[in-house]
Amino acid sequence: MFFGSAVNNFGVREVLDALVDLAPAPFSRHALQRVVHPDEPKFSGVVFKIQANMDPAHRDRIAFLRVASGHFERGMRLRVTRSGKELRPNTVVSFLSQRRELLDEAFAGDIIGIPNHGVLQLGDTLTEGEALQFTGLPFFAPEMFRSVEVADPLRTKQLRAGLTQLGEEGPSRFSGPWLAACCCWARWGNCSSKWWPTGWSTNTAARPVSRPRVTTWRAG
Repeated sequence: MFFGSAVNNFGVREVLDALVDLAPAPFSRHALQRVVHPDEPKFSGVVFKIQANMDPAHRDRIAFLRVASGHFERGMRLRVTRSGKELRPNTVVSFLSQRRELLDEAFAGDIIGIPNHGVLQLGDTLTEGEALQFTGLPFFAPEMFRSVEVADPLRTKQLRAGLTQLGEEGPSRFSGPWLAACCCWARWGNCSSKWWPTGWSTNTAARPVSRPRVTTWRAG
């Protein structure tokens, strides 16, 4: 049992050292093609989270990637398996509370943040060239539907940009527009419903209006 105070920075180092000693070592991960082991020399990793506006002053989007194998070095050439595009991330960061630091290298088990401008999506696999696709990241079918339209028609472009950014973060999906300034917002669970107003206010200046929408699914 540990006692300390994060506010006074007392006992924090001891807790972190204990986590390093007690936490399990990186384990093998299953890909569609094969099992990837953490001690392999070639780099591979999977994007498990995308977060927008972690720094509101810069309106950035960070893709969080867990290193599954190999050794990451800043500026190395990486391939996105889904799209085949090549990346050379030079501003990779690590996070500790509200503090972020530039990383020069990372190893299996580490979590790194890569600035994302729409190239990376949830579940993407990055490798040094090998075609791998990691499994295990859950995606659920939407349960609730609402129509979304912008209060100011002059901000339709901002509406679509904001919907796209929120959709990339995971808890919602968007389709449309079926009208000039109206889209469909599909979500799962009450958590994403409560998250909507806060997430929207930090992603775009457009002010949307959402209404319940009845959707009928037909088999065949």
